[in-house]
Amino acid sequence: MERLKPHLDRILDDIDGEEWRDVFGYDGYYQVSNFGRVKSLRRLVNSRHGGRWVNEKIMAQGWDKCSSMLFSKEGTTETQHIPNLVADAFLRERKPNEEICHLNKLIHDSRLENLKIMPIGDSQKINYELGIQDKYRFNKIRAKFLKKHREEHFIYSGGVLVAKICKECKRRLLPSDYYEEQDFICKKCRKEKEGTKEYGKNLNRGKLAGKGFRKCHLCGETKSLTEFYNCKRNPFGKTYSCKKCQLAKRKAS
Repeated sequence: MERLKPHLDRILDDIDGEEWRDVFGYDGYYQVSNFGRVKSLRRLVNSRHGGRWVNEKIMAQGWDKCSSMLFSKEGTTETQHIPNLVADAFLRERKPNEEICHLNKLIHDSRLENLKIMPIGDSQKINYELGIQDKYRFNKIRAKFLKKHREEHFIYSGGVLVAKICKECKRRLLPSDYYEEQDFICKKCRKEKEGTKEYGKNLNRGKLAGKGFRKCHLCGETKSLTEFYNCKRNPFGKTYSCKKCQLAKRKAS
């Protein structure tokens, strides 16, 4: 009997050449194969009515933008993405600037032979070559958005940009009155919208940090850097709410 594609195939029998490995952190609970299939193992599950045995089965994959499914362990559920599971089990560890790329760009085809760890830029080049992205960094949706707004807000003369109409105040202004070439909101409206001063929010933060201070975004007070925790999840190792505000927030929750 001809079998379905791996991401649709829920028959428990192995596909020819299929290899199973434990999912990291879920040993004895789930396994993933080099064909991108995920198996829930036979095990004893505790419940309020006592323990019960669940049988081994191939799990159904979700149909969102990235193939995913829910894992359950000791009463806690967590969403897992299939490409990540396959890569973690069969490929090397990823670096910060790398991602798991589907070589044929079919997001539900998570076979090991279709997955490769590569720099994000190289993955985007494949998108460009396959026609998924019509520019190197801009996908089709963003390119369509930019084209529409250029027609509405940009004024050209002899092929040269001479003026723009601000999206907020509707004034016709010179290109120098905008921060960026593709910006549709003038500097004045941008400052009012973001609540920044003439020298800019980022520069203000830099001046404060240089003097050993930081502004808490919860209480609004400027305090010494010693009044802030360090954060491993933040790429800059910073937290922007002071210790006092964080403790108050934890007590309230």
